[in-house]
Amino acid sequence: MSDDRKIEPHHDMYIAKVTTSKGKNKFLEYVLANYDGMQTNDITPMFVYKSLNTGETGVVIDAKDTNALSAFLIERVRNRDEVVSVKVDNMVRPVFFDRPDNIDDLKRFTVTVVCEPMMCKGIYKQMVDLTGIEGISITMVAYIMNDNGQHVTVTVLTQDVGTLNAFVEAHVTPVQGVSKISVSELAHLRKLSTKFEWKRTVQPIAEWESLIGRDYDDRVYKDVDQGC
Repeated sequence: MSDDRKIEPHHDMYIAKVTTSKGKNKFLEYVLANYDGMQTNDITPMFVYKSLNTGETGVVIDAKDTNALSAFLIERVRNRDEVVSVKVDNMVRPVFFDRPDNIDDLKRFTVTVVCEPMMCKGIYKQMVDLTGIEGISITMVAYIMNDNGQHVTVTVLTQDVGTLNAFVEAHVTPVQGVSKISVSELAHLRKLSTKFEWKRTVQPIAEWESLIGRDYDDRVYKDVDQGC
């Protein structure tokens, strides 16, 4: 089966994983109500989600640098009463793929692949190259670095857990260098950026340059009810 997915990696992004104590969705609702005001010249919130396994709310952020990210976390996240802790993942060279048309009928999962030392980059490349798997749509692959080390994250759309487990057993478990695999279902995923901002951030630079000068209206391209 041919595959026309773009596999151009994009510059690093960050995931702020927020644990809360008051109301399971209070921070999520805060982000959805206030994300417009969170955006600056140095910060663009890209999307938000809830991990059903861990209970964490994740906010994916395009930040100019770590200083801008730190200021954002202090001013917009850590000062919230409901926030207990914040962990930050560095998404190194994330690759985004097109979503299938029947996305509303699918469940979204993240597959975390813990790697043996020095093996993560090779495993990342193998996950990017996975194509043509029946019942599975890979929407993102990223090489993750955080305080606990390194791993590879694969975001998958599929109809059921059985199909996902079969995919993991056939295509992830046998990969040399994989030491541990965990799966979490994601919910409440909402894109926070406009289509214009999304294209500017995640599309290859050459394609982005061809878009400059077009007249985009954020009121038309705002699509927070879509995933990514």
